[in-house]
Amino acid sequence: MSRKVSQKEVVEFDAWAFCRAGGTISGYHDDLDFPRLKNDPEITGFKVIEWQVKGYLNRQGESVIHLAGEFEAGFHCVVCDEVVVQRIVFDRKLILAKSEQQADEKDQEIDDEDVDYVACSGVVNLRDWLEDELLLVCPMFPKHDTCSSEEHEQSGLSEVNVEPEVQNDDEPPKKVHRPFADLGQLLKKGKQ
Repeated sequence: MSRKVSQKEVVEFDAWAFCRAGGTISGYHDDLDFPRLKNDPEITGFKVIEWQVKGYLNRQGESVIHLAGEFEAGFHCVVCDEVVVQRIVFDRKLILAKSEQQADEKDQEIDDEDVDYVACSGVVNLRDWLEDELLLVCPMFPKHDTCSSEEHEQSGLSEVNVEPEVQNDDEPPKKVHRPFADLGQLLKKGKQ
């Protein structure tokens, strides 16, 4: 059965006991404050629609924290620089380890990118774990499905292939700035 979580329970979250008890808690946007999301200059705004945390023991007897939920955030489109709002779903399993060394060793044994081993001494801040997951699933290169051609012209980018410019014989050749043109010669001088 899912229940709302108190602020104290979030800050002093005993992950191991939660897994042994098979606990489930959930929340919505106003339940928790996410300061890193709020202050991230790449995010123009966000709203956590819902989140849920389940704890259980897997077949190997390992303690597993399952974090899942959905949020909406605004980002600057890499094509037109206008705000693009994206709805993002996250779903991650964290298997608890007693030490960083154990977590690293176990992490190398699994191929599932939605499962991670994490070192957990016992009491953790659950809000920080949730916020880590929210930040990890944010797109690296957010963009609209389609941007208007006017926006493409303003940014200097276009979705259409542009043919190389043909030089007119009557015009003087254009000077092209190549920042790495002399790099090979500089490297050779450095070795001498």
